[in-house]
Amino acid sequence: MFVGFDAEDPVNPEADDALLRLCRIYEKAGIAAGFFLAGEKARVLRARGRKDVLDALKQHEICYHGNYWDVAVPPTRGAPNCAGIPFSAAATAVSQSARPRYRPAGSAPA
Repeated sequence: MFVGFDAEDPVNPEADDALLRLCRIYEKAGIAAGFFLAGEKARVLRARGRKDVLDALKQHEICYHGNYWDVAVPPTRGAPNCAGIPFSAAATAVSQSARPRYRPAGSAPA
């Protein structure tokens, strides 16, 4: 099993705290997660003095996600706008609008 997260948001400092929490949760569970980081995110963490986050990432896999990540990427065509609705409703909307990006073990590719 692979647990991976896109963690390339270099703009919002709150994303640094979320990344730290995820690192700690999975470390405590004994799971080395994969964190997809753009080079820009790593530079921003260093510039913000977030040694705590960088140290926490050492317990996990760092998956290179490019050098820069365009923070103005438009939403996927046809994806629902789930801002401001309850999580369960957002999860239902997303699951009904997109083909799953995974397949259960042992199943044939679509």
